Amino acid sequence: MQNRTVQRPMNARHPASSFKSPYSPQNVEAAISHLEHVLKAGGATHLFNGAYWRARISQASATPGLLPAQRNRLERLFGLVAATA
Repeated sequence: MQNRTVQRPMNARHPASSFKSPYSPQNVEAAISHLEHVLKAGGATHLFNGAYWRARISQASATPGLLPAQRNRLERLFGLVAATA
C-alpha cells in the first residue's frame, strides 16, 4: 500500500479555494447543527485537534448556496475552535 501525504491549507479561514464541500444546500443545515452540538458540548478538542474541526467547518463553509445566517453560524464555530486551541 502506498503512503499518501494529505496537505491541508495554511489558512483554513478561506475555504472556498482550498476545500470542496461534501454537502449540498439540502443537507448542510444538519452538518452545521452537528458541528454546533459537538463543539459547544466541550471536550471535542480532546477527541480531535483544532485542525480537524477547522477542516470540517471549512468543508461546510465551502457549500454553495449558504444562507447568511448559516455563514454567521460557521464563523462563530471558527471562533469557538480558535478559542479552545
